[in-house]
Amino acid sequence: MLYAGNPDGYQNLSLLWKSFELIRAERPDVRLLVAANCAEVAFEPELRRLQDRSGVVVHRYRSLQELRALFSLASVGLCPRALWTGVPIKLLNYMSVGLPVVASKAAGRYVVGDSCGILVDPDPIAFAQATLKLLGASCSPAKIQRRYRRFRLEGQVESYESVYRDVLRRKQLN
Repeated sequence: MLYAGNPDGYQNLSLLWKSFELIRAERPDVRLLVAANCAEVAFEPELRRLQDRSGVVVHRYRSLQELRALFSLASVGLCPRALWTGVPIKLLNYMSVGLPVVASKAAGRYVVGDSCGILVDPDPIAFAQATLKLLGASCSPAKIQRRYRRFRLEGQVESYESVYRDVLRRKQLN
């Protein structure tokens, strides 16, 4: 499993740690890779919440190539964030490489579809169950990547231009 991000409070890492313990109770072979651009010590206050952190590896990446390599080690991407504003870029990054995702409904509601993951309430049991389901599933990386392409900037330019043309046309009519 992969969590790519920082330890800031809005990431809701307590949900990640609680669900990870539930997952490990059922699947002790599962590991959690935390890929971050900060030192492991930044995660220390959060990691203290775990009763057993032997299945967690925090890795500070130094380049995008290294981060891509870390993504290739995972079977599922995790986004415990419950904040509803914006779109977590980690979801798009997971999807860009074909990783299925488990995300809180608030964070992934506009991005995650049935073909690329599971949205859940920010509850440790629901998060753990969804993660276990995806760990045992055969997901199509190609379908996930197709969903991702809908959100690439190149695909949005035409829509933005259309809105601008419409606004300018209406302004000229007034």
